[in-house]
Amino acid sequence: MVDRPVMREQDQDVDFGPILKAVIPAGGLGTRLRPVTYGIPKEMLPVHLRPMLEYAVAEAALSGIHDICLVLAPEKEDSVRRYFEAVPPQGCSLEYVFQPRPLGLMDAVRRAADFIGGDRVAVLLPDNLFVGHPPALRQLLTVWRRFGTNVVGLVRVGAEEAMALGPRGPIRAEAVEGGVYRIQAFQAKAPVRVAAEERHLVSVGRYAFAPGVVDAIRSVAPSVAEGGAARRGLELDDVPVLQRLVAEEALLGAVLEGEYYDVGNPVGYWRANLRFSPGEELAAKIVLASRGREG
Repeated sequence: MVDRPVMREQDQDVDFGPILKAVIPAGGLGTRLRPVTYGIPKEMLPVHLRPMLEYAVAEAALSGIHDICLVLAPEKEDSVRRYFEAVPPQGCSLEYVFQPRPLGLMDAVRRAADFIGGDRVAVLLPDNLFVGHPPALRQLLTVWRRFGTNVVGLVRVGAEEAMALGPRGPIRAEAVEGGVYRIQAFQAKAPVRVAAEERHLVSVGRYAFAPGVVDAIRSVAPSVAEGGAARRGLELDDVPVLQRLVAEEALLGAVLEGEYYDVGNPVGYWRANLRFSPGEELAAKIVLASRGREG
């Protein structure tokens, strides 16, 4: 069980402290962006001349994270290490862990168990790009510090924005306060469909987990978590773990402000690169600010 599953009224003025560790999964095959990902790791594809992975590292650093674990497929190690040796991140250290097979997001988090230890941890998906101030992860961690329970990022999307998104798990949620929701149901992933003139809440790749998340992953699907999935073609994505947290009344959602792009999706990747043209520095400011330079 993950700590602090219930939010109580007397908790409102408590500061549950910072999260200082982050896991960034980067072990997937990038199938939605093929054929280019046959030769280049998806996470190293550029948005405004910088790999999407660098934006995730920079966002974590700007959100007060000092220790970052990159979970890589073994064949991606060379290109990722060479890049960060040439362009080292400031304000944080990188650790590398390997995911031999692409068995899903939560399998990647499980493989970072030694890095996580008994600590609380943030998880960022590098193909979910946010631009804005404060950084999306910092917004999420503000909700963690207030309520001390697990938090998943949410965005509001309309019909046109939904076309640029990959499959998401539909949610049912109850408002707690401005921009914060108690998640009541989290369903299996499906294409996002939004009617004209409507806006729906959908989950995105930003998470804050209380201590014990690795135990929760193992309890949800022991055979998957221990590697049995490879024999059955299964993956352990975020949905089963989030569903368990919902059942324990231990999951909040936080609406994240700023521009959001699913750059692991062809339409989202195209839109992000159109938005950040060579003459515009908005995207670069995320990275440059993390290095203490001016954009």
